[in-house]
Formats: sequence, structure tokens, C-alpha cells
Amino acid sequence: MSNNLTSAFIYQALKAQLEEKKPTLADAQGLCDKLTDQNKDEPLVVAAIKNKLDKVESPYEDLRAKITELEGRLQAAQIRSQEFNVSFSDFKDKLQDMEKLAANLQPVSAVYDTLKQQRSDDEVNKQS
Repeated sequence: MSNNLTSAFIYQALKAQLEEKKPTLADAQGLCDKLTDQNKDEPLVVAAIKNKLDKVESPYEDLRAKITELEGRLQAAQIRSQEFNVSFSDFKDKLQDMEKLAANLQPVSAVYDTLKQQRSDDEVNKQS
């Protein structure tokens, strides 16, 4: 569980850092648009400007994809943890019920009428 909490904390920190960089990237895109517009008659300059922007955008997009993947894995781990908790709780409840039944068991009687009653009581206990 603490491993999930650590991963969740790291995820939140990475996501916050990524969000902090978003305005900077938007500024870079705006500057790129402005510079490419100013140099539209020089295709080599435009290509160089776009290439430099791609070198900034590509790592940003890769990091964003990895953070999104991490978020999915964390959500899946949380779901598995909840499923485990429900299964374990059900298992524990059944064990406690079996423990109660075992505590109420009587030795099998050699007397037919008593044995018949014990069998009837056992059937009632199994149904409840």
C-alpha cells in the first residue's frame, strides 16, 4: 500500500511539474509561429525554427504520455487493491462463520434419534 502511495505522490509531483512547463511550451510555440511567419520567404530558416521547437515539444509529449500511462497503472493498482480488500473481507467473514459452526459441533451420536436430530441441525446451520 505504501508503494502505491509513493507512486501516487511521484505521479502528482511529475504532473505538477509538467503543468508548470505548459505555459513555457505555449510561449515557445507562439514565438515559433511568429518567427516562421516573419521568415516565410526563407524555407531553411523556417525548417530550422520548427526543428528546434520539435526538440522541445517531443520530450514534453513523451513525458506527458508516460505520466498518462503511469496514471492508468496507478488506477489499475488501486482497483486491484480494492478487489483484494473485498475478497479478503469475504474470506475472513467465511472463516469466522466456519469457526462458529465448528465451535457448535457436537460429537456424532451412536443413538439413531440423536444422530437424526444432529443431521437436521447441521443442515440448518449450513443454510444459514
